[in-house]
Amino acid sequence: MRGAYRSALVLAAVLALQSMPVRAQSVFPYPVEKVILDNGLDVLLVSMPEFKDVLSLNVLVLAGAGNETEKGKTGFAHLFEHMM
Repeated sequence: MRGAYRSALVLAAVLALQSMPVRAQSVFPYPVEKVILDNGLDVLLVSMPEFKDVLSLNVLVLAGAGNETEKGKTGFAHLFEHMM
């Protein structure tokens, strides 16, 4: 009887936890603002008030062989990726 009682308590606890509202927590502690420019460029702005004198710029270039469209001309997407 003890095993059945314990199983019932565990089941009740699991059901109670599942019905509780879960508050979403962000892994990244700063607010992120996404802006899409007229040319389609996605810009993510992150404001960090405690670092007022610091500016950081990261550029992600999605370029590769799949982005080359002219037959017989290869390597340009990779070249421009490194030039960025």
